[in-house]
Amino acid sequence: MTELKETNENYIIKIAKQKHMNVSLIYNRNFLNIFGFEDFRVHSHGENEPIEDPEAETEDGTLLQGSVEQKDDDSDLNLATDLLGPPRVPNGYSSYPLKEETQKGGNKHVYSFLGSVENTLSKYTKNWSIRSSEEKEPLKEELEDPNIVNKDIELLFPKMDYSVKQVSSLLATGSNNEFIDQFATSLSYDTMEQIVKDLLVQLDYLENEGVIYSNLDLASLYEINGRYVILNSGLLEMYTNKKQKKHLYMSIFHLLVELIGKSRHESIGNVQYTKLYYCMLRLEKEQEFIWV
Repeated sequence: MTELKETNENYIIKIAKQKHMNVSLIYNRNFLNIFGFEDFRVHSHGENEPIEDPEAETEDGTLLQGSVEQKDDDSDLNLATDLLGPPRVPNGYSSYPLKEETQKGGNKHVYSFLGSVENTLSKYTKNWSIRSSEEKEPLKEELEDPNIVNKDIELLFPKMDYSVKQVSSLLATGSNNEFIDQFATSLSYDTMEQIVKDLLVQLDYLENEGVIYSNLDLASLYEINGRYVILNSGLLEMYTNKKQKKHLYMSIFHLLVELIGKSRHESIGNVQYTKLYYCMLRLEKEQEFIWV
């Protein structure tokens, strides 16, 4: 659930924490920066409620919620082994980094220091790449980590620099508001284009972070300085398969129809042969969200 409140100086958007995901790692400064926002504040608020961990331990001996399993031997040597892996032989401590090479056409031996360094760096780089490729995505692990503080989020936008509204409060009803360049809801075609473009940008950002919305609705859409932002932690879920996108894209189609303010057929007819028209057709017929 998301709430919009006002004080004399600020607009305050409160985003509720979730039990399945630490949304403070999603709705942060990096997310808001994609819209070009500056001079705003993001901070945690309320009580900490650790993420529910399916591997949490109960009385029968499994790991407790929010606990970290400790090794019996906590020596520095074992810690280094856990982090870097067991020592390998030969290594820089068991043999010199110099290697003996035989020159072509002769029996004279020379020592190649640079060659040894290059080989050593190459081995470490290769080993690091292999380990990194085997690890899970860091953000996904953090999103579900019960040991990270999980609180409600507050976004503060100063009134002297920002205008913040729910898009639902901007919509009008009735055909009296409809003109050549304005829909029945009083939204203009240019506004609809901006909404679509902003949705594409933030959905792409969220997908790169490994999350997706289950669906989108009008109540979740906010206008902040002429940019359109979805803020609803209750609709966020981990992105696991392409079927999630198809369901999401159909909900975006219905959202666009609602923003135009007509029936499905009339809404598409109102934007016929425009970029928005083809975007809506792809959403409905192919469950693809593309702007070309």
